[in-house]
Amino acid sequence: MSKVNFLAWENLASLLEKSSFSSLLKQNLLPLGLKKNFKALSIEEQKKLLQSKVLVVGCGGLGGYVLELLARSGVGKLVFADGDTFEETNLNRQLFSTLKNLGQNKALEAKKRLQTIFPFLQLTPLDYFLTEQDLETQISQVDLVIDCLGGIGFKPVLIQKCQQKNIPIVTGAIAGFEGFLSTVLPESKAPLAFYQGSQEEGAENTLGSPASMVSLIATLQSAEAISFLRKQKFHLVNKVFYVSLTDFIFETYSL
Repeated sequence: MSKVNFLAWENLASLLEKSSFSSLLKQNLLPLGLKKNFKALSIEEQKKLLQSKVLVVGCGGLGGYVLELLARSGVGKLVFADGDTFEETNLNRQLFSTLKNLGQNKALEAKKRLQTIFPFLQLTPLDYFLTEQDLETQISQVDLVIDCLGGIGFKPVLIQKCQQKNIPIVTGAIAGFEGFLSTVLPESKAPLAFYQGSQEEGAENTLGSPASMVSLIATLQSAEAISFLRKQKFHLVNKVFYVSLTDFIFETYSL
């Protein structure tokens, strides 16, 4: 196994003034902030994460935790979209919301926070709601899409567009102390029935959005994404992973 050298940010920043990040990776020079990912990750797996590009749609409840986890795992290129602004009712479960940034765009605030963690990440915030036309260009440029939308109205469009573009998507949703996630590939089944016949805002609008449920589903979405990015392995294709924190039920169902 190749030897890896971990560099403190001050030293890494100095080298980045003269060399590209990709050239440093070829020399096995990695950020010290990622050291605790080893041995859970191999050097090559960490490099794969650093070279991966993910689109996160929605930067509120699920999206905030997903972005934080992907960034701290060292996913090197993150594109994230949200046209909404933070409001006081977000404080109970949206990681990036604070009293100081109420009224500010969620995607732009996400970038500010992630930059304070790992400045070497390539961050592309999109401070608007993606349209079907936007998806045509954005999806084709990434390795994976993660659906973190709060409302359900656009979810089927997003999933079907990913299938058309041959890009995998990890979708998820919560309602009260219940939630689920699933991975959809171009040729696989999609849990579209879960997103039909309900309110535009989704069941979370009436059942609530507790932080424990939001962070749990986001963690599972992130874990599924990282599994794919580091070793091309998904666990939830043609399946739905259901969670109830009311009764501590964790079940996997086939679609």
